[in-house]
Amino acid sequence: MRLMLGGLAEKDARDLFSAVKDLAKDAGFLQDWTLLEQACERAKPDVVAIHLGARPAQVLAMMTRVRAMRPAMAFVAIADYPSPSLIQKVTEAGCADLVVLRECPEDLRRALRTLAQRDRAPTVDGTAVAVMGAKGGTGTSTVAIN
Repeated sequence: MRLMLGGLAEKDARDLFSAVKDLAKDAGFLQDWTLLEQACERAKPDVVAIHLGARPAQVLAMMTRVRAMRPAMAFVAIADYPSPSLIQKVTEAGCADLVVLRECPEDLRRALRTLAQRDRAPTVDGTAVAVMGAKGGTGTSTVAIN
C-alpha cells in the first residue's frame, strides 16, 4: 500500500515513514494540506494520513472532497488531542482511523495493519439485482423482492 503524509514538517514525515516502512511504500509528503487534491491526483496513494492541525474542519472538508473523487482512497486523521467532538467530525468525514500525534508511530502502524487486513478480507461472489417499481403503494416491489 502507498502512503502519503500531509500537514507535517518534512522531518516528522520522514520519521513516520521510517516507522512504517515495512507496512507501506512512500507516496510522498505534503506540508500544505490545501494542495491535497492535486497531490493525490499526482501520487495516487492508497492511504493518506493527514495532520488536522489548528483548522480541523477545513482539513476534513478537503478530505471529504478528495474522497468524493477517489472513493477507494483511505484517510487516517492525525490529531493533537482527540476530543469527543473531533472524533465525531472525523467519523462523519469518512476517515478510516484517528491517530494521536504524541503516539503517532505506534498508532499509525496499528491503523495501517487494520487497513491491510480490511483489504484482504474475503468478498462474497454473486449477482446483484436492482428492482424498482414505477408505481407507489401497489406492492409490486415487495412481490419482486420476495
